Parts: sequence; C-alpha cells; structure tokens
Amino acid sequence: MDIKLKRRLAGGAVLVLLAVIFVPMLFEDALQHEASTMEPFPAQAVLQPPENAALPSVSAGPPASAAPKIPLPSTWAVQVGSFSSPDNARALVAQLKAKGFAAFVVQPAAGGKPLYRVRVGPVLEKERAAALGELIHKQTGLKGFVVSHP
Repeated sequence: MDIKLKRRLAGGAVLVLLAVIFVPMLFEDALQHEASTMEPFPAQAVLQPPENAALPSVSAGPPASAAPKIPLPSTWAVQVGSFSSPDNARALVAQLKAKGFAAFVVQPAAGGKPLYRVRVGPVLEKERAAALGELIHKQTGLKGFVVSHP
C-alpha cells in the first residue's frame, strides 16, 4: 500500500475518534443548561379525579418489567434525630406530626448497629429543605441537617 494512503487513513481514523469523544460533550452542556432552567414539579400539586368521575377499568397490559424505567428526581429531607431504640424514634415522629411536620422514620439497613433516623420532608429543592430545618429549629428546638432522600 502507498505510504500516503496509509497516513490519510490513519489521520481520518484519528479525526473520527476525536469527533466521537468531543461532540457529545458539546450536547451534554446544552442538556444540562436546559435541565437547570426547567421548573421542577411542585410537591404540593396532587392530581385527584373528580368525585363522580368514572375510573377506567385496568386491563392486563405488558408486565411491569417491560415498562421503561424513568429516573425520579432527587429529593431532600431534614434529619432531626437518630436513635438506637425504635420507640424513641416513634415518639419524636409523633411529636413532630403534632406540630404539623411530615415526619417519618428511616429503617436501619441490614447488618451493623441499627439506627432509626427521624426525618422531615421530603422536598424537591435543597434550599427549601434548609428553610424547613430552620423552621423546625424555631418551633421545636431540634437542630437538624439536610440529607438526600433516598
């Protein structure tokens, strides 16, 4: 084979590889910018059918494993306590619910020392979770910290 032809083929292959590597990076920035400008779905909005609306019957469709997996948005919660006793965790949840907070207990993972974590939330935005933590501190005196939920 001619040496010039070999060099042209090698140069063409290098250009194709560089395009494969760097072109997706250009589109990735545009997608991140678009995602950051989109307004998240408000957590307070709950869709409910009218009272006298007839619900359609559910027919046997494709199995659940065939359904596409849609990633859920990450949410945030305020962790206000961590207990080794589930009774103590339930008591704090009851106290927080009495004050109007949406409190819940995160069960311990298998293995290791069991810790029952008491959290309030979840909310979609980290800033709102921080504001919720301040409100909890003002109303109950409990200092919490913002954690990712689940």
